[in-house]
Amino acid sequence: MAKSKEKEYAVWIAMRQRCSNPRNQGYHNYGGRGIFVCARWESYDNFISDMGYCPPGLTIERIDNDKGYGPANCKWATREEQSLNRRNTHKVTYHGVTKTFIEWVTELDLEETLGLSAHSIYCRIKSYKWPADMAFTVKGKTVNQYFVKGEMHTVQSLCKKYNLPNGLLRQRLRGELSDDELVAPVAEVDLFTVDGVTKTAREWADSCGQSEPTTRKWLKAGKPLNTRSIRSDITFKGKAQTLINWAKEWNLDRKDLSRYLVKQEYTMQEIYDYFVLGLDWAPLGITKGTTREPIEFQGKRLYPTAWRERWGLTSCQFSRLRKRLTMQEIFDGHAKK
Repeated sequence: MAKSKEKEYAVWIAMRQRCSNPRNQGYHNYGGRGIFVCARWESYDNFISDMGYCPPGLTIERIDNDKGYGPANCKWATREEQSLNRRNTHKVTYHGVTKTFIEWVTELDLEETLGLSAHSIYCRIKSYKWPADMAFTVKGKTVNQYFVKGEMHTVQSLCKKYNLPNGLLRQRLRGELSDDELVAPVAEVDLFTVDGVTKTAREWADSCGQSEPTTRKWLKAGKPLNTRSIRSDITFKGKAQTLINWAKEWNLDRKDLSRYLVKQEYTMQEIYDYFVLGLDWAPLGITKGTTREPIEFQGKRLYPTAWRERWGLTSCQFSRLRKRLTMQEIFDGHAKK
């Protein structure tokens, strides 16, 4: 059989590519960090002479993951053996001995002993920062408690003890921070000043009746805290209800109502006058925060949307006509119909 059709030949080619070709997808994990193929194995015949043919179900494995490919550092191994030797396999020190997490799970039969999956045990160490002597001995379901400064805490108890906003603490927990960094006092970057008053995002959220993530997002974007949300109650004519309910009551699409209120900055009274009572928008006569100016025609100043809706034209039709015709010509040729 030709060499090019042999499994070992494909392994040999792939090995050399990831060690010598910067364009190879895996180069940064091999040649990019100093892993190379020995000079003897530049010959395929020498590679086969040293390694022999690959038994079924095995693949090439380096014994020392920080050394290159050569006769003294390579063997044919199973996928499981390889997974235990990866650089990114989590190492855990337990009773003074350091092994990979998978090795500890297998050796101590932790899944059977604790009644938990390996993933749940791993989360204790990686996500909840439990020490190994607790993660490997406490039986039962893993609860959302974090081991911080020698004590077990929920997110709520950490917030209360260290006076931290809930959203900020959860954001910190997602990072690789030490205990001191995790519970450090609120930094200046976590404080927001509005109209001369400085508060945390949590305090601003409580004061304006919105969720902390939404409040933090608006504060960072420089939006006013009275920006209307589809879940925030809007008071009009002595009645308070959400934007969605106002849209249903007025038979409007809630996205259109949100756009009128937030992007174009119309008031509830103006929207009510035009869409509910059917009054003209002539009294407005000002730009409402939109990039399109009102168009004056027949003694009225209305926005393009109002004119095209009044004349039964789509947005694309009205836009094309405006590029080549005057308002009078559009009215004569299309609106009268």
